[in-house]
Formats: sequence, structure tokens, C-alpha cells
Amino acid sequence: MESKISRFVYLFDLYSNGTCTTAERKEYLELVLDPAVQPVLDQLIRNSVEQHNAELPIDEPRSKEMLQNILTLNPELNTYDLPLPARSGTVKRIAYSAVAAAVLFAVGIGIWRWLRTSHPADNQIVNNEPVIPPGREGALLTLSDGRTVVLDSLGNGWANQQEGSTVTLKDRQLVYQQSDNGDGQVHYNTMQTPRGRRFHVKLPDGTLVWLNAASMIRYPTSFTGKTREVELNGEAYFDVAKNTAAPFVVKKKETTVTVLGTAFNVNAYEDEPDMKVTLVKGSVKVADATDASTLQPGQQAVIDKSIRIIPHADIEAVTAWKDGLFIMRSVTLSALMRQISRWYDVEVVVEGNLPQKQFGGILGMDLPLSDMIRTLQSYGLSVKLENRKLTIQP
Repeated sequence: MESKISRFVYLFDLYSNGTCTTAERKEYLELVLDPAVQPVLDQLIRNSVEQHNAELPIDEPRSKEMLQNILTLNPELNTYDLPLPARSGTVKRIAYSAVAAAVLFAVGIGIWRWLRTSHPADNQIVNNEPVIPPGREGALLTLSDGRTVVLDSLGNGWANQQEGSTVTLKDRQLVYQQSDNGDGQVHYNTMQTPRGRRFHVKLPDGTLVWLNAASMIRYPTSFTGKTREVELNGEAYFDVAKNTAAPFVVKKKETTVTVLGTAFNVNAYEDEPDMKVTLVKGSVKVADATDASTLQPGQQAVIDKSIRIIPHADIEAVTAWKDGLFIMRSVTLSALMRQISRWYDVEVVVEGNLPQKQFGGILGMDLPLSDMIRTLQSYGLSVKLENRKLTIQP
């Protein structure tokens, strides 16, 4: 079940892009007044302010004009009783009137919708739909004390001291440094990438992990036992630091992947028909409740009711997402649609009996959805985008 914080970040992005439905807008405006989301909202707004501070007016007449334009563009706000949250300090380099600040903290990014409307060249429309940008770097980090941090809202150098380690944000990568300040107990952090996000983390043992969109990894803040165990849901690429005394173990329900020091990709999304472990270098042992196999470089294990070995996997295509590419070689339409849905954060619906086509090509993941739509249309498919719903027809 989607957490309240994750759902709020998702709605925040839709609202900021002006692509939310009426129901999503109502849900957002209700959630935004929930005290539980206020720390996350604060981070998101501060990040947006820092990114757009050159565009923001700083005098009271202009802030009143902003407020009036926001209310004109968002008439539903007039039906809400929006209290002014009690907050200390001011956002760097920005001074708002009390009324404008109340609206800013209550409706969040609505102010940026007005700024974009003031600059039509930056608000491109394709087929009467706002341009849907590609995914980007970002994730939610849940600390061992239960606090949730929006990583894409933090600046370079953010740090947090935890039991057994110090975690720092360096150049869009989360880096853990194991220390001797632990209390002897195991404490866990959880990193979650919403749809349309991905992130990179260096674990306390030096293992590098790239986390794809709509994924989650849970790991201890320090590795002290006989094994180094993490839990994964979704997709991740691992470059494991070698330690023969403590094997590295990736767990997904009853399936485990055990290594000493190696590089491999795990695709374990709930909406995929099976789990896939693809070995780039080294050696891994894949085991479930009834079977076990050892992979050699270039091989792939497909885990469903049993473990099936693909002797010559397409390593480049499997790991391309880590390097920001869609590499499609004999990819089915359904498999491609699942990737598009996760990366562009859209609902994909396939209507009718489509031909059993396989797709090929290379596209950058930094391209807007419109480029992917044109690629699909080049295969003779009818593609319609409405309210973040992508409908595919013969």
C-alpha cells in the first residue's frame, strides 16, 4: 500500500506540472493540511524556491499580485480555510507577505503554476496536453527513527548522524560511512524511489546501488553480522564491495541472491511476470524455496515457479537504465509499456488485440514522453494521452 508521504510527493509533482485530475487536486488540497506531511512539504517548497528564486518577486505589492493570480488560477482554494502555519525563520533571499506565505505553505507549488502561465514559452502543450517530462533523480529516505527525508529537496552536503554510521548527500549520491558509535543493535534505513524517480546510494560497506523508478531497498545503517543483508522490491543494479568473511545477500520474499563481490542487476517488480537476476561480473548464487543455481558472467536467472537459466543474456539492454538509456531489442509491447509507465509516471492502457510486435531501438531516458509516443506511432500504433493516461490501440 502506498504510504501517505509517497502519495503526497506524487500528487505534489502532478500539481506542480498542472497535470492532476480534479479528484487528484482535491486529494492534494486535503493532504496538504495534514500535519504529517508538513515537514516534507516544507522541503519540497524550499527546494522549489531555491530553483526559481530569480523569478520570484520579493516586495509586498508583487506578492499580493501573486496571491490574486494563484486564486484566479485555482478557484477551488477559495472554498478552503487555509490557516497560516507557525514557522520560524525565512527562506533564503525571499520575503513574502503573511498572506502569500500562508497560501504558499498551504497549496505548495500552485505559485509556480502562475509563474509558468506568466511565461507561455515554458509551458508547452502537445495535443492539448502539458508536456510530460522524463523522470529524474530523487528518492524518499526513511531513517531509523521513522523520519522521512525527500532527498531531491536537499542540497549537496546534507548529513545525518545515525547509530553506527554517518550518511551524507554528495553530488546526488547518498553516501554512508560506517563508524564505531553504534549501540550494538541493528538499525535500518529504507530508500524508496517513487514512479518517475531513481537514485544512487553507497552502503556502509562500500557497495554501490543504483535504484530504478518505483523501487525500494531496505538496509542496515551498519553491517556487523556474518552476512550483509538487504531487501529489495523493484529494480536495482549492485556493485558489491568484496568481503569474503561476510557474503552480501539480496532478499526478495523467498528468493535470495548471495555474492562475495560482484556486479549484477535484479529486476523484481511486483507487476513483472517473473524475477530476473542478471550477472555482469563475478559469481552469484540464486536460491528460492525449492531450487538453487549459480550464475556465471553473462548469464541470467529467471525465477518464477522454478529457476531457469538464460546462458547469454543481453547485458547491455538489461543494465541500460543505469546509464540513462532505453535499449530495446526484441522487447514486447507489454514489457515496454511497463517501463514507460514507471519512468514517466503515467497509466498505460492497451485496448484491442494488438499485433504481437517486438520493438527495437535506443532512446535516451532524458527525452519527454512525446518522443516515446512518436516512436510508438512509427510502429503503426494509435496513441492517445489524456490526464496522464496513455491509451494504445491498433
